[in-house]
Amino acid sequence: MVFSIIVPVYNIEKYIGECIESVLNQTFTDFELILIDDGSTDHSLEVIKQYQQTDNRILIIHQENAGPGSARNAGIRQARGECIVFFDGDDLLIREDALEYLHQFKAGQDILVYPIKYMSDYNKVVRDSNVKYEDALNQASSCEELDEIMLGEGKLLSSPCEMMFQKDFLTQNELFFLEGVFSEDIEWIIRIMLAKPRIKFTNYQFYCYRFDRVGSTCNRRENHKLYKELV
Repeated sequence: MVFSIIVPVYNIEKYIGECIESVLNQTFTDFELILIDDGSTDHSLEVIKQYQQTDNRILIIHQENAGPGSARNAGIRQARGECIVFFDGDDLLIREDALEYLHQFKAGQDILVYPIKYMSDYNKVVRDSNVKYEDALNQASSCEELDEIMLGEGKLLSSPCEMMFQKDFLTQNELFFLEGVFSEDIEWIIRIMLAKPRIKFTNYQFYCYRFDRVGSTCNRRENHKLYKELV
């Protein structure tokens, strides 16, 4: 199996169907979709169970609410694919050839980084990322040089949803998320970089982040600022 797609699910009954369908509609079909219900109190679990009945590539894990880091860790431990891709359950793929494209990069590096498109839940307008990765990033000879280039250009890796990982890189380096902490992504990415991964960058955009959903843990002042810049 090539891909394990890991999606924490918590009280997103309105959105999770669109996310799932964007994966099931992919032209590349050698994947498993791991949905981790993190103790949802709405109808999210019922929704994902309905999808599981129609497609045997869907695996559901249910746990008591412990946060996205714990949910992702459960997905990593269960994953059978060569490569791991992380989603947020209210986001979606906006190209049906996304996994086909990623398949080209399943070997040769530990991490593939790609820019994220943004969609307002308010007006459904999709905007391209303003991040463009230069050839210099792919030509960096070390993680230290890469860090210097990115910091000099004000570019920071901040989300697992903008990267594809070799599963062995994560598991052999024990790169699991800290559980029960706030903004666990930042600390995790710091440990990722300290492990000195082989990284490749692409400007292909296929992942769409819903940035102003009411109730999202990421729906803060910086996202409203982003919204103003995009629209």
